[in-house]
Amino acid sequence: MEISVFLTYKEVLNYLHNQGEEAPTNEYYDANIALYTKAAHDKICKYLDCEIIDSSYTNEYYDGTGSNRLYLKNSPVTAVSHLYLDDEEISSTDFIVFDNYILLKDSVFVYGTANYKVTYSAG
Repeated sequence: MEISVFLTYKEVLNYLHNQGEEAPTNEYYDANIALYTKAAHDKICKYLDCEIIDSSYTNEYYDGTGSNRLYLKNSPVTAVSHLYLDDEEISSTDFIVFDNYILLKDSVFVYGTANYKVTYSAG
């Protein structure tokens, strides 16, 4: 059973055993290990201000900045599947994806409020 990208259930049991504690095997104990490990995972992700597991983010809206860079809320960005200015899709050949932003090659992100819509994955 994998509890977190940081720690597996087996690793927790091995750690407890190495500390001289014998771990009982019952559902209550298993549930507590899962609960505390998930809490630790969530705290680490909150501290890092990002989700570690690659996740999809669909139709996030961003304001145009007048710059050729558009910084995304989640990072590191692993792929951008759709980028729209209002309702018109921007070709993937017109931008480059970096860890935390999209760079337009030959233009800028036109000033506006929530005029860009992005679908991407990050983590």
